[in-house]
Amino acid sequence: MVFCNHRDAVDRVGDLLDESGIYYAGFHGGLKHDEREKSLFKLKNGSVNTLLCTDLAARGLDISGIKNIIHYQIPTTQDSYVHRNGRTARMDESGTIYFVLSEKEFLPDYIDASTYSVKKLSDEFFIPSKPKWETIFINEGKKDKINKIDIVGTFYKKGELQKDELGLIDVKDYHALVAVDRAKVNSVLSNLKGFPIKKKKVFMSVAK
Repeated sequence: MVFCNHRDAVDRVGDLLDESGIYYAGFHGGLKHDEREKSLFKLKNGSVNTLLCTDLAARGLDISGIKNIIHYQIPTTQDSYVHRNGRTARMDESGTIYFVLSEKEFLPDYIDASTYSVKKLSDEFFIPSKPKWETIFINEGKKDKINKIDIVGTFYKKGELQKDELGLIDVKDYHALVAVDRAKVNSVLSNLKGFPIKKKKVFMSVAK
């Protein structure tokens, strides 16, 4: 998880990640509720490796398996600092904390700087490989009488997927999100174009 102090910083850093080819999802108060839910699902199902967020994501979210917390901007309060870092400490898990500082920036007094090592960023950096999964959006959900079993059957039979090519499925009231092997997304969307689920014509696309 990469933390910024303001939503405009999230958007600005997101543009940099896009240019670098890094897959991420954004999360801040300027996004609609369903957009934030979509970002969390992408992180949970492995469609992205990074959640770029404000302190809105520092508490109250059920996110497990977070290995690294990056403070792109120094938290404004000790409370924010503690809650951000707490994302790595759920259910006896552990992780690593990083700070991104300019040469003129220093850690605040409430952070024990002696426990951190200082390294300068090199001109070359590692670009993570593409995530295995991609998320497909379906514009129908529970209120349309569509459930996970309907989606699984359709994606296996008509979408021509194997079991290891279909990931997590999340069915909401008015839409559904489906994780599909990234290498199979185009063929699945082509196979299912105009194909009904439970006799209902649906629209599918890659979730943005």
